[in-house]
Amino acid sequence: MEYNQDWTTKNLRIWKKILLFKFFATPIGIQLNGLFSGLTFHYQWGNEHQVSLTQPYISVDFMMIQKRNGEGTTIALPKGYYITKYITEKYPNYHFLYYDTVEECIDAVRNGQATTTYANTYETEYFLNMPQNRILKSRAIYSIRQEVSIGVSKNADPRLFSIISKGLD
Repeated sequence: MEYNQDWTTKNLRIWKKILLFKFFATPIGIQLNGLFSGLTFHYQWGNEHQVSLTQPYISVDFMMIQKRNGEGTTIALPKGYYITKYITEKYPNYHFLYYDTVEECIDAVRNGQATTTYANTYETEYFLNMPQNRILKSRAIYSIRQEVSIGVSKNADPRLFSIISKGLD
């Protein structure tokens, strides 16, 4: 395969626009054949899920989300997210409810099924600006910081990972 610098540079700019357009953390699912644009930069976790991780392209804080008058020990967590592993290890005596998405976790808190959930600052800002979520409050948790990287399945063509990594440098 012939290397074309102009083509590579142009396409990396396009990929950056596509990947950075909408920021939501990406869960790891059963099928790992693709490209994940918002994975926590943690090599051990990436290896466990057969994903190669680029260097981080952004760093974000996490927020605790609760009802304005709510307290308790039932935490809604999204399946397959690094934050889920972190919180369950940090608070082993709490009760956990697992949902497919962060939005479902926030709905669980709003509806009273859970007292707390966690999301990164971008997700929190997005969801808490919705009218139905005005009864919720958030608080930054500065001890939990997410370094976000792009993950490429180890089942994918290794050239994809190489191109993306070079584009982020």
